[in-house]
Amino acid sequence: IFLNNFIYFMSDIESDYINIKMDDLTLPEPDEQENQLTAFNEEWQKKLEKKEQEEKDLEATVKQKAEEDLANWLKQREVKITAKKESNRAEEALVVEAVSAGIEGGEPWERVMKLIDTTETSSDSDKADVA
Repeated sequence: IFLNNFIYFMSDIESDYINIKMDDLTLPEPDEQENQLTAFNEEWQKKLEKKEQEEKDLEATVKQKAEEDLANWLKQREVKITAKKESNRAEEALVVEAVSAGIEGGEPWERVMKLIDTTETSSDSDKADVA
């Protein structure tokens, strides 16, 4: 009997304690809390979508600019290569003509000097040419 009364008494105390504590709490209604959370999540998702779209637009713009720059660089490169080829052909024709004209007689050292390009300057003028 004592044990049954004790258990009944303890359960009564626990329920009073729980009731008091639950009454003291002022929590928002579950529906109101869910609505606020849902509204926040929707707003956050809109911000994320907007940011993602801005990043995609920026990436597309940068890619387009890079493609244009690459095409422009390739054109300039092709023009430079073509000009250099023409220049080299003209110089080669002059050298071949000079060599063929100079081979027929004269001092051997004069013929060697005609084969050497003495107009080219070195970028490192303070260093001796030991080649």
